[in-house]
Amino acid sequence: MNSVLGGVVALLFSIWGFVTWWFIFVDIFKGLVPVLLLFFGIAAIISGLRQMQSQNGSLATPKKKVEMPSDDSSDSED
Repeated sequence: MNSVLGGVVALLFSIWGFVTWWFIFVDIFKGLVPVLLLFFGIAAIISGLRQMQSQNGSLATPKKKVEMPSDDSSDSED
């Protein structure tokens, strides 16, 4: 019951805040939209590139074969 009452109070305060400071909210929203578009655009490009990479195996660079050193015990000094 306390959480419902707290939710109602928060809802009332948020409505009051939107009505009282509507123009400030709009200014903040205008500044926030380009930033969000930038981040979502970068995320979409990265997602698309990863999807292309998974379909083709690689983008443009061939994978180099890396040889790992073997675990020969004859090279160790006792």
